[in-house]
Amino acid sequence: MKPGDWFFDDVGFVYTSGLMTGTGAESPQFSPDMPMSRAMLVTVLYRLAGSPDVSGLPNAFTDVPEGSWYGSAVAWAAANGIIRGVGGNRFAPHDNVTREQAAAILLRYARLIGKGPADEAAGGPRFADRDKISDWALEGAVWCSMIGVITGKPGDNGMLFDPQGNATRAELAAMLHRFADNVVNKPADEQPVTSVTGSSSASSSASGSSSGDFLTVSFKTNGGTAMATVSVPRGGKLRMCRSPSRTTALLRAGIPTAV
Repeated sequence: MKPGDWFFDDVGFVYTSGLMTGTGAESPQFSPDMPMSRAMLVTVLYRLAGSPDVSGLPNAFTDVPEGSWYGSAVAWAAANGIIRGVGGNRFAPHDNVTREQAAAILLRYARLIGKGPADEAAGGPRFADRDKISDWALEGAVWCSMIGVITGKPGDNGMLFDPQGNATRAELAAMLHRFADNVVNKPADEQPVTSVTGSSSASSSASGSSSGDFLTVSFKTNGGTAMATVSVPRGGKLRMCRSPSRTTALLRAGIPTAV
């Protein structure tokens, strides 16, 4: 890792918050490109919740051994409806978590703490691969994109959600940083309205272009590291990001303001 990496600030946040740790015992590393397992994600959310006592909670899954490092987190998440398993009383703890699974789990956590939408989230950016998002994950994907937790990936035909793609440790660090800023640490009455009708295009375009209730923002990096185009709610705010041109900017509704 180095300061110019797009995920540098996100990793700093999850590490200093105690949500994620390194992957090497002798020489600590973060391994940003390593896929995140389902057990890892649930453990991170369990830490975010303050690692509550799970005494008396049952082990709901046959593939979660008693005394495993993720056992308490899985028991807590299952008891609170954050996870539902993969069928056959299995959790598949060591399977890679996909981006659509992460979206669904984050939505359930938000509802657990009273910060999720009261009604079904609908509408949102029109990802080019939206039809590939599983039905059970669609609401989570829509909500995470509208709330600014998952911004999508640039593709040849517009922004992609990449629902079945593995979520890497760097991607999850970024999602968790945005989730903390936009959901956990924001009062419920300041959450943007997410139960809407219709949809808006989120295809890549010129800097600051708009479509309906969303703005598509692209970045000119002045020769630095490329930054992906993102879609944000109109009037919303992109969290502070490290600029590859050695300056930092806060972007509100697509308008850069030096800080």
